[in-house]
Amino acid sequence: MDDGGDPNVDFCPADLIRWERIAVDIGALESEQDLLDTLHARVEMVLDSADGLSMVARVMLTGRGELSRSLRRANALRDLREGINDS
Repeated sequence: MDDGGDPNVDFCPADLIRWERIAVDIGALESEQDLLDTLHARVEMVLDSADGLSMVARVMLTGRGELSRSLRRANALRDLREGINDS
């Protein structure tokens, strides 16, 4: 309690895993490598703010552009997921 009799409240994080959503608009991206580079940068930003905890991220790809057709091919999303998880 403080001098006025009010309780002191401190935030104490109790999570063991951070859950994040990462949204990427593919409209301006031209290649799968551009997408991977963007995703790696976003994941790094989220990891830097995770206070050393493990992280689970849901990646949402939005928009339309050069990549739309490429991402519809068989195994494209699996390959993308593996590319992110391997880094």
